[in-house]
Amino acid sequence: MKRFAIAVAGLTLAVGLTACAGQPTPDSQQSSSQASPSEELSASEPDPSLDPSSGLDDDKGTEGMTITGKISSGVEMGCVMLEFEGTTYNLVGGDASVLTPGTEVEVTGTVNEGLMTTCQQGVPFQVDTATVR
Repeated sequence: MKRFAIAVAGLTLAVGLTACAGQPTPDSQQSSSQASPSEELSASEPDPSLDPSSGLDDDKGTEGMTITGKISSGVEMGCVMLEFEGTTYNLVGGDASVLTPGTEVEVTGTVNEGLMTTCQQGVPFQVDTATVR
């Protein structure tokens, strides 16, 4: 009997949610009627806030730079850090045989503060070249 009651309750919930899913709420009707044409994007226009390269235009710029220092491990496995002039950089890419903890290196690349990483620390720095010093 319990199984039957649970099945009936689940079916009732599913039917109720299905009935409500297609109907706009008063809030959604109001907000869609108040949107200005400049706020609405057509399907053919990409949302500029979703552009992964948009992080390249941050205040540190897209110009290549060279940083030097001793490689250290990040708090997360596989994350490689380098501190340079008071900033900790999360080194992304590059030659893994050179970018090992304890190694003094010279790294060239580009800051990309918009890049999402799993390292949870440091400013993302896309490595172009890395050499042992």
